[in-house]
Amino acid sequence: MIATYEPEWGLVSNLLIFRATKDLLLEHKPCVGWMTWLRGPALPAGGPVDGLGDDATVEPFEGGALITLGQRPMHHDNPEDIARIRDAWLKLREAGYPL
Repeated sequence: MIATYEPEWGLVSNLLIFRATKDLLLEHKPCVGWMTWLRGPALPAGGPVDGLGDDATVEPFEGGALITLGQRPMHHDNPEDIARIRDAWLKLREAGYPL
């Protein structure tokens, strides 16, 4: 899909998680989900992203960074999942990702 559509970003999430975190969205900026892909360097100018959790990964993928927040999909009914997405958004933004 990345090669075909050439997006700037993409995510794996659901509408209810999106609604629970929409206050984080800035106009014309990506949002964060369980899995998020952002075009550009896997490690931005800020360097590695600390504090995403032991099971989180940030890895190069198809001309960008694939960020996965754990091994299982997140659920909108789990306050810990919503808090983790919110915390990841802040940490990724501080690290220099375009959020």
